[in-house]
Order: sequence, then structure tokens, then C-alpha cells
Amino acid sequence: MKSDRYRVVLHLLLEINWVKTLRFNLHYFKLRDALTLPVWIYRCTAFNKLEGSVRLTAPVHPGMVRIGVHNVGSKDGNSSRTVWHIAGKVIFGDHVSIGRGTGISVSATGKLAFGNGFVQNGASELICHHSITFGDDCLVSWDVLMMDTDLHYVLDSDNRQVNTPKPIHIGNHVWIGCRSTILKGVSIADNTIIASGSTISKSCERTNVVLSGSQEGNRILKENVFWSNQ
Repeated sequence: MKSDRYRVVLHLLLEINWVKTLRFNLHYFKLRDALTLPVWIYRCTAFNKLEGSVRLTAPVHPGMVRIGVHNVGSKDGNSSRTVWHIAGKVIFGDHVSIGRGTGISVSATGKLAFGNGFVQNGASELICHHSITFGDDCLVSWDVLMMDTDLHYVLDSDNRQVNTPKPIHIGNHVWIGCRSTILKGVSIADNTIIASGSTISKSCERTNVVLSGSQEGNRILKENVFWSNQ
């Protein structure tokens, strides 16, 4: 039992960047909450833009949010960098884990919200200019791209933008498979599994399904299923 505790302490000492952790918490929270260190920043994390706001929706306790965790054994944890590029709003529930190598970008007009029990394995990109929300108990695999914007303007003959950002909503207990892409305007119902390699450009209101997607549309691969992370 003692050896297990020593391993945990050694892991915390070696993997967490305590200077950046303190800087992050003091920047975003009031002093009393900041000194609790509710957000832990792991090594190989870059603060490209430390602006905007961060709000916690659960009672504050140490390490309730962990950013830059090395969750994928097949990835090189020493070379993958997590990027925090925030000008807008970020909301965290409890027990949130964001894997190493993930880039999070929220513009001044964007709001990104993570529910309780959110796990993102790593090496993914979340680009938010409007709104991206996750329900509780969601699992996002590696190499996933989610963006609620096209980033560049498409204009009609009257010089009006025709490709405005649209919100993305992910329900409760949704598993997004590796190398998937979730595009703007998509809403995914509770208890959905998104098959690896999917491009989801249209919403799905069906629950308890395995969903595959391409630019042409969605396809239900299986029905009446329920996934477990055990």
C-alpha cells in the first residue's frame, strides 16, 4: 500500500508542471479557490493565449480538472504538446481529463463546456467560435477534430457571409471514436457511439446506437447498444 502511495506522489511530482498550475489557477479563479488548485496542468502544455474566463460548475477540490494528461500509451508523451489558446469562455464540470497533445482554441465569441466525467484521450483539436457543449460521462478518443466554424468566410454575391458558425452539442454518455470529425451544427443524442473515422456533419436524435458518418450523411450501424468504460 505504501509503495502505491509513493508511486502516486512520484507521478504527481514528475508529470505536473506546478508553476504553470499555480499560474493558471491564480489567473482564472479567486484566491481562495485558486490556492485549492482545482486545475492541474501537466507538463508539455503551452499557454498560447491565457485569456477569457474559466468557470467550475462543481464544488472546488484539488485536481478536479486535469489538462495535458498522458493517456495514450502509443503516443510519445515527451513530444506531444497540449495547447491552451483561450479568449472566450470555458466551463468545467467535475472529474474532467484532457489528454496530452490536444489543442483547445476558443475565440472571444466562443463558449466551450465540459460535463462531469469528461475524458479526452489526447492528440485532438477542439476549435470553438460559437458553442461546443459536452454532457456528462463523455469519452473522446485520440485524433478527433471538432469545430463549430469553417474558420474562413464564404461570401455570396452581396458580400454576405453564408457559412456562419453553428453550435455543436454532444449529449450524455457519448463515445466518439478515434480519427472522427464533428462539424458545426451537429447535435448528438445521449448514449451514442460514433464509429472511428467518421465525419459527422448532420445531427442524430437516435439514442443507444452506433453511428457512422460521411459528408453524404449518417448511417446507423447498430441499434439498442450501450457502452461502458470499464
